[in-house]
Amino acid sequence: NSQVPVRPVVPQVDASPASGNVIRKITAEVLDVYVPNWKSRVHKHITFRGEDFDLDSLEGLLEQRIDLTQLESFDVSKNSLKDLAPVEGRSILLSNIGVMQGARRFQSLKVLKARRNQLTDFEAVLPSLRELDLGYNQLKVIPPMAGMPKLEGLILSHNILVGKWDVLGQLEHLKKLDLSDNKFTFKPSELSGELETLTQLHALVSLRLKDNVFTRVLPEYQS
Repeated sequence: NSQVPVRPVVPQVDASPASGNVIRKITAEVLDVYVPNWKSRVHKHITFRGEDFDLDSLEGLLEQRIDLTQLESFDVSKNSLKDLAPVEGRSILLSNIGVMQGARRFQSLKVLKARRNQLTDFEAVLPSLRELDLGYNQLKVIPPMAGMPKLEGLILSHNILVGKWDVLGQLEHLKKLDLSDNKFTFKPSELSGELETLTQLHALVSLRLKDNVFTRVLPEYQS
């Protein structure tokens, strides 16, 4: 008798689920496949990204009895998320059912990646966060930064950002900043003030501003 090979269960998201269906919500069954032993393990890194996933919310993850208090990196890139409300701590659904969320649940988070989603805003208190990647979304303004004082890397490229940069001035640990491919437009008289904000970022070593409206007439900023 021929035996059907059994696919090993590994904590990756690149193999297709047995059902062949795209995953839109995190459930206990999804965790069983992609995060083995999730009920008993201390989790440092979790990724829900790949051809199996097209998440439209994160509430399902927090509805499970999974310990996220030691989670250091969380990657939900390439999904269809319109918000990160459970991470921000403003999910009405979770609030109504009394589920802990936000900084109390993600207190150790250092890296958050949510590239290529449908986010229009973001505001969170994540005091341990070091890297935030929200590239390729639909953000209209730079998110408030007061709740992320230890941020070292901020990637906001390929959004539709406009407005001022003053909120960046408080990021004294920021080393990498990518604002490229947005809609920033400044008159020469305004640009000097915005650049003055960047001079307050004494740790900054990498800056990308290319392909904004103001850089089209200032080629020295096309990098």
